[in-house]
Amino acid sequence: MLNYLNFSHASFQGEIPIDISQLTNLITLDISGPKDAIKNLLTMNNQNLQKFVQNLTKIRQLYLEGITLTSEGPEWSNALLPLCELQELSMYNCDLAGPLDSSLSKLKNLSVIILDRNNFSSPVPETFANFQNLTTLSLTSCGLTGTFPQKIFQIEKLSVIDLAHNNNLHGSFPEIQLSGSLHTLRVSFTNFSGGIPHIIGKMRHLYIGSF
Repeated sequence: MLNYLNFSHASFQGEIPIDISQLTNLITLDISGPKDAIKNLLTMNNQNLQKFVQNLTKIRQLYLEGITLTSEGPEWSNALLPLCELQELSMYNCDLAGPLDSSLSKLKNLSVIILDRNNFSSPVPETFANFQNLTTLSLTSCGLTGTFPQKIFQIEKLSVIDLAHNNNLHGSFPEIQLSGSLHTLRVSFTNFSGGIPHIIGKMRHLYIGSF
């Protein structure tokens, strides 16, 4: 009974085998491509993504970094909805196109969301503030627009927020308390403005990336 499968950062090429979907007891699956590759070596179309995950209902950690998924709008997030136990999702540099859809917030157990280097060209949904277990939200270089929802800063368990390199993303920090768990905050190369909350000076473990 296979629970853990890791093919990460190897040099596999081509379409990801749909047969992996038959490993229905998987809890952790990592088939991320190498981050230093000039182009993504592994591919999967949206229809195959849906077939790929529909039987993997026990998955808690899913890492699909550096895979060309050729998926737009809500297609990829809707494909993930059967994964009710999913806690960690990383789809770094997967050629995902916008918008960043609110359907992802239906995966209520998510604690880690890493979607860096995609092209959403959309706002961050207000419903992301409903992730009560969220500890890490990383959305760097995603072409985000609009105003970042302040309520996300108040998620109790949130420790890492990385929004850097989204030049058209606006926002400000809430005047009321930020998450007490927060230790990494990056909003460099964004259009965040306004005051910096005084509470930040009392967060001993907080690292603020360059503004």
